[in-house]
Amino acid sequence: MGRKSVAKERNLNPKKREKYGKMLMPIFQVNGLKRFTMDDLADELGVSKATLYHYFTSKEDIVGYVLKDILFRIRDFVPVLQNKELDYLERYFQALRIMSTNVVDVSNIFLKDLQEDHPKLWNLVDHFKNYAIEILKDFYDEGKSAGVFNNFSTDILALGDSLFFDALSNPEILASHNLTIGEAFEAYFKMKCFGLFANNEQSDIWKRVNKILGEPNL
Repeated sequence: MGRKSVAKERNLNPKKREKYGKMLMPIFQVNGLKRFTMDDLADELGVSKATLYHYFTSKEDIVGYVLKDILFRIRDFVPVLQNKELDYLERYFQALRIMSTNVVDVSNIFLKDLQEDHPKLWNLVDHFKNYAIEILKDFYDEGKSAGVFNNFSTDILALGDSLFFDALSNPEILASHNLTIGEAFEAYFKMKCFGLFANNEQSDIWKRVNKILGEPNL
C-alpha cells in the first residue's frame, strides 16, 4: 500500500516535474549526466533529496523526463509536414525549422553520457530517429507521386536530413566551418530545395525560398 501511495503522490503535481525538468535540462546540456547523483541534482534545484524523490523515482526517471520533453518538442514537425493545407515547400521549411531549433539544444556530452549510462533511454532516441525518417520518407514519396519532387531515392533523401541534424547538434562541426546554426540551416534548406523540387524554372524556386527565409530576392 505504501509504495502505491508514494507512486500516486509523485503523479499529483506534473507541473512540479515539468518545472524541475526544465531547470535541469540546461545543466545537463552543459555538464552531461555522469557527474550528478540525486544529492547533486537536489542541490542544483535548491531542494532536499526527499523533495526530489517525491516527484521522481530515480536519476533515470529525471533523465528520461528531460529526454522525452526534447523528443516531444521535435515531434511537432510531424503535423506540420502532414498539413496538406500548406504547399510542399512551406511544409518542408517549417518542419526542418522545428527539428533544427530543437536538435541544436541537445549537446554532444548529453548524448554521449546518455548512450553510455542510460542504454534503455538511448533506445528511445534510436526509435525516434527511425520514426522521423519514416515520416520524411512518406513525405518524399507523396511529393514524388504528386510530381512536385524529383525522382531521387527516398532513402537517400531521408538519410541526408538525418546526417544534417546530427551535424547541427555538433558545435565543433559548425565552428570548424565558421557557420552559425542559422546559416547552416538556411544553406541546407536552399540546397535541398533546388535538388528536391521538380521545377524547371529555378528562379521561381529561388524567389520562393528567399521569401520564406525573409531574405531579399537574389
